[in-house]
Formats: sequence, C-alpha cells, structure tokens
Amino acid sequence: MKQHLGKCCFSVTAAVLLSSLSLQGCAVPGLGVSESSSFTGRFESSDSSNETEMKLSLFPAKKKAKTFAEINEIIQDAMNQGQASVEFYTEDYSLINLNRWITDFPGIQKLDCQYRPTMSGYNVVVSMDYWDAFPVTYAYQTGNTSSLSARQLELYNKVKSIADELRTGTGSGASGSTDQAYRLELAAHDYLVKNIAYNESSETDDGAYGALTSGQAVCNGYAESFMLLCNFLGIENTAISGYAGGEPHIWNEVKLGNDWYQVDVTWDDPVRSNFKSTDHTYFNISSADMDLDHSFETTQAPYREATGSAYTYLNQTFVESIASNSALTARLRALISSKASSFEFTTPAELDINSAANAVGMSYAFSYKMHTYTDSTYYQVNFTY
Repeated sequence: MKQHLGKCCFSVTAAVLLSSLSLQGCAVPGLGVSESSSFTGRFESSDSSNETEMKLSLFPAKKKAKTFAEINEIIQDAMNQGQASVEFYTEDYSLINLNRWITDFPGIQKLDCQYRPTMSGYNVVVSMDYWDAFPVTYAYQTGNTSSLSARQLELYNKVKSIADELRTGTGSGASGSTDQAYRLELAAHDYLVKNIAYNESSETDDGAYGALTSGQAVCNGYAESFMLLCNFLGIENTAISGYAGGEPHIWNEVKLGNDWYQVDVTWDDPVRSNFKSTDHTYFNISSADMDLDHSFETTQAPYREATGSAYTYLNQTFVESIASNSALTARLRALISSKASSFEFTTPAELDINSAANAVGMSYAFSYKMHTYTDSTYYQVNFTY
C-alpha cells in the first residue's frame, strides 16, 4: 500500500447560512441541516448603509430550473465562465439540496447556498470555489481564453504545452483510435508521476496550478492535472471523491472505447520511494480492484462502474504471468544473466519470491514491491549488481 502521510488533498465545505432577514439556508439533509437549524449568517445588501435592501429579488430569477439536471447545467455554465456565483429560480423546494450538488461536481471545493421564497417558488444564489479545470477546459473547447484570469491563462498555456508534447512523443494526433487514446493517457499519467512531488507537509492546496507550475501537490492537484490533460487530449474522464488510507481523497476515471477504468495518479507516486521505474499499480484498474483500498460512493452522479479489461496496464504491456516458484527462479536467472535493471510480473499463486531469488545462485541484490488485485498479485522488481 502506498503511504501518503499528512494532509491529503480534498475538502468540500458546505456552508449553510441563515439570515435574520427571512433568508433561508439551503437544505443539506445529509448534514442534518434544516430551516430550523441554529446556523447564523449574513445576507449582504446592495448598499452597505441599507441592511434591508436585499440582493435577492422577490420576482423569479432569469435562470429557471425544474430538475437537478437543469440545476447542474446552470452551475456548470457558471463554472465554465469563471463565475463565483449564480442565481436561479425553482418552484420545487426538494431541488434545493447542497448534498446533491456537491456530489454531482467533483472539483467543487466549497459551496455556499442562500435562498428566499418568492410568490410562487424560490430564488437561489449558489456561490462556489472550484477547480480551475472547469473554465480552463471550456476555454480550450471554445478557443476563447478572454474570460480566464491571469493564473488560469498561465495554467491553460502550461497544459496545452504538455498536451502538445505528449502528442508529439506518442505520435498521436488530436484524435484517433482507442489505442492512441490509451497511449496518450499513459503518457499523461507518467508525465505527472515524474514531474510532480507529493507534498506531504503542505498546509495549502493549489490544485493543478501548483502541481504543474511548482511541481508540488497533494491528491487534489494530481487529480485536477490528470483531468485537464485528458480534456486537452480528447479523452473522456471524470473525478471520483471518496476515502483512501483513512483520509479524504480524490482520483480519476477514464473512458476508453466503451469501457471505464479508474486511475489514481497520486497513489502511483509514492512518498519516499527508491524505485526507479514508474509505478502503474493504480492505472486503469477496475472499480472492484480500486475498492480493495479505496472507498467511494457509487451513487455519485459522475461515477461509472469501471469494468474494462482491454486497456489495463497489465494487459497492454503484456506483463508476463508466472505460476510457480521454479518458473520464477528460471526467469530471474535469465534476467540477471543479461543484467536487467527491473522486471514486472503477475501471479495467480502465492509465490515465495525470496526463496525463488535465493535459488538463482548468482551474485546480485534486488528489491521489490507487490500489490494484490482481486484475481492476481502484481510484482515490481529492481535489480542492482
């Protein structure tokens, strides 16, 4: 298991405000918050000298929503445009639910909600802090960077440069086959592992911007960076929030062909590792395999069951399978004779790698790490001479 100690990356704050001016805090059933809660807050007037003139009108807001999907579109559009808040009108009180909005958008880091009844429904103002990935991706898709902040434009240029570099390095164009998409995805994963250091002592989290400009990140930065690169490379993806190692965590999911795969770049970049080879333990694995040491809510709106097998790392790189200690000894002997530096293999059996290595009868040293999946164990071995 990877050891990422200290602060890991992901925090969502649902701030619920209740004003003395009949403004109600948005209901968050999962947090036990209701209209009768004792939360206190302030609703700012448009004129600081007039505390009774409220920004929310008694007339219906211009944007209207009848379903959660329509609310998601309103929030998504606001984030794409880089807006800090958005107002909409709904007649359905049950739609005013922070829990639902938060889980529908991995990448929202803080969500505040205020509403006030009108004659026939509710005007709702949603304020949010969120990943730069939303407006940066939208700018790339539309070819218009005019609404980006200076920070976001710097991130945009950095991601575009990396994506162009990865396309050149893999010989892939802007679009192509699923095999090409896999090569680009793998290149994006490996770039991040090699160029970002997990900052276990960080007290702040600067997301993809910090990860790609300073090379320091916690899991939020890895996941947002991977999402951005996939977006720029034309690979369908989303993010998953949950827990890993007993702490809040966020990672990714990608679609290749018709199937989904899960990816945790953070846990493929272990802290204080002496291994020279890039780790792919958590690259393109199934939901069942990720669930062995991660936990996540499968009712999250962006979540898809990851059941793909064709584009796992082990299948695509033809990692060999070894079923017995004697076969492992023979393979190790051949590798050491050729002065190999590393070796990967899987096994469906319970092997004793130390006894197999001792039986080689040659002078060398080795180190290894292993990870157990639902149907096999994956070994990575490094040799020194």
